[in-house]
Amino acid sequence: MLRVEDLTKSFGPITVLDGVSEHFQAGSIHGLIGANGAGKSTLIKIVSGLQPGSFGKVVLDGRATAFASPQDAYSAGIRTLQQETDVNLFTSLTVVENIVLRTRNRGGFRRLIRHGDLARARERLALVGGGDIPLRKIVGDLPLAKRQQVALASALDEQARVLILDEPTAALDRKSAKRLLEVIRSIRDHGAAIILVTHHLPEIVEVADRVTVLREGRVADRFEMPPAREPGAILPRIIASMTGNSAAEPRAGEACATPVSTATAGARLQVENLVADSIINVSFAVEAGQVVTLTGLVGSGTSAVLQCIYGLRRAGGGRLRLDGEMLPWSDPSRMANRGIGMVPDDRQHLGLHLQHSIVWNSTLPVLSRFSGPFGFLAESRLIRATQAVSKRVNLVASALSLPVAALSGGNQQKVVIAKWLTTPRKLLLLDEPTRGVDVGTRQQIYRLLRDLARQEGLAVLCSTYDFNEAIHLSDRILVMKRGEIVAERRAGEVTEESLMDLAMGGVQ
Repeated sequence: MLRVEDLTKSFGPITVLDGVSEHFQAGSIHGLIGANGAGKSTLIKIVSGLQPGSFGKVVLDGRATAFASPQDAYSAGIRTLQQETDVNLFTSLTVVENIVLRTRNRGGFRRLIRHGDLARARERLALVGGGDIPLRKIVGDLPLAKRQQVALASALDEQARVLILDEPTAALDRKSAKRLLEVIRSIRDHGAAIILVTHHLPEIVEVADRVTVLREGRVADRFEMPPAREPGAILPRIIASMTGNSAAEPRAGEACATPVSTATAGARLQVENLVADSIINVSFAVEAGQVVTLTGLVGSGTSAVLQCIYGLRRAGGGRLRLDGEMLPWSDPSRMANRGIGMVPDDRQHLGLHLQHSIVWNSTLPVLSRFSGPFGFLAESRLIRATQAVSKRVNLVASALSLPVAALSGGNQQKVVIAKWLTTPRKLLLLDEPTRGVDVGTRQQIYRLLRDLARQEGLAVLCSTYDFNEAIHLSDRILVMKRGEIVAERRAGEVTEESLMDLAMGGVQ
């Protein structure tokens, strides 16, 4: 049904997809897997019309085609559910409007919300375990897991010939995830070609008919799923193909989780029994001078923990202590005043004001400290402070008056970090600290964070899905799976393979 032939994508001198050829068959579930940066997302974007390829072609029903837009791909019967849930939704519209908008938009949308559409929306939501979601509810007001269910329901329509699912179970609980896998099988049995992208490898073993593994933009392995579907034989092969190494045997004591320390003498940060949406009874401590990283698969809850600590997400229960003092779960401004800084995963939307200068962004959290006697900002002091922190983070910019939008992604990330260094901090939270930066900048950020911890006594807590980053950055690594901490390790005791095993529940 759908083929890609010698598909290549380059961004300047960097090739992210290198001559990939594959056939996705009707009535089949095709598992597409690989580590972060392997090229999976790029392949999906080309097939779904989000971006053009640099070379090669997409063939649908025997005819070469080039989708100029996602709407072109949609009209051809290709449905894509992207990993970022809200990209798939109109968050200002209701649940039922989202579900019927594309497939029923004939002669004006609003008048088409009829009884039949309501019944159809209920049926689709029931398929993905969302039968309790109110149809007239504004989607933006729903929690993440419910939004994910609405997005799934909107992709399940009778015109879908190719269904691309990127981490579809990431925001679902175990019961809903299992039900969704059953739905995916049902859609396959009705003749659709399904491309399933997931880091939850046991799901691939459970439902995939064929598997393709990408590594560094190329096909590293492909195979038909054997009838026995034996995880002990299949998972080590997949992990070896993803990493380029044989799946490591667990070290002594690594096959099962070790207790997680919750009350450490001299702990700078203590989190005790944190409960929130997608988080289940999380407890841990971070000492001054330590770099601790939360890691796991997509949807494991690592980012949510940092967001609760900083007040970006509501905590449903638990205790938070900073230097032994009990703190209320509060809002970001109060946490900043307590000496806590936060580097979010989406720097352009959440961490920076792109059209403002480097000086303005770098000093934003403490602008009030640079005011003169009549409330005017002392520009010379702002510039001196920015010069000092820019040197610390090795910022590369022709002038500090430049808008941040003019900087590279790596230098933008340095500005986000720099703004928390203009005054002393006790705790620095970093969600995906090197997302979208080059290798050289990544190493600079690693060194910076380690120096801040060791030389200045800062406590650093990171969240990342990149197991290699967790190993190279951290003193201690906390592995999460579906909202719970399942293991604690020291960086020198683990490999990428053993962390992946732990994050998946343990490959024996």
